[in-house]
Amino acid sequence: AELCDSVYKGKIDAAVMSRPSELQKGLSWFTIGFEPLALAISGSDKRSNIQQILTETQYLKLPSGAWINKPIKEIFSQLAVNPKTSMELDSLASVASMVSHGLGAAILPIPLAPNEVSAKLKFIPIDSPKYEREIGILYKKSSRNYSLIETFAKSFNTVITT
Repeated sequence: AELCDSVYKGKIDAAVMSRPSELQKGLSWFTIGFEPLALAISGSDKRSNIQQILTETQYLKLPSGAWINKPIKEIFSQLAVNPKTSMELDSLASVASMVSHGLGAAILPIPLAPNEVSAKLKFIPIDSPKYEREIGILYKKSSRNYSLIETFAKSFNTVITT
C-alpha cells in the first residue's frame, strides 16, 4: 500500500512489486511475470512429500493480514494438513532466510529472478490448487517519465523471459 501511495502521489515514478488487489484511478500496471507458490524447504532437505513435510516440520508464516495467507489456507485445506507454526515473520525475505537455514518450511512464491537466499532453497511445486503471484511495474499514467518507464518495463520483461 505504501508503494502504491508513493507512485500515486508522484513521490516515485514507478515501483516493481506484486500486483495490488485494485489499482487507484490514474495508475497503470505492466505485468513482468508470475511466481507460482510452492513449498520451500532448505536445499539440503531430501524430502519431497508435501504432506509429510508440513506435518513433521515447523511452519514459518507471515502476519495474518498478508495476501499470501488466503491461498495458503486453501492449500492446507486441499492437502488436509494443519501445520504447527513456530514463528511469524514480517516479510517474504525473512521467511525465506529462516527456511534456507533449516529452521522450518513455508509456502512461498518461486522468484522470477533467483537471489542468494532462494538459491539455497528447494521448491516443491503445489499442483492443486495452483496459485501465482503477479509481478509487475506500477506507474502513473500521467507521469512525465512515461517513455522511460515503458522502456524500462519492456527491457525488464526481455531479461526475465530470455
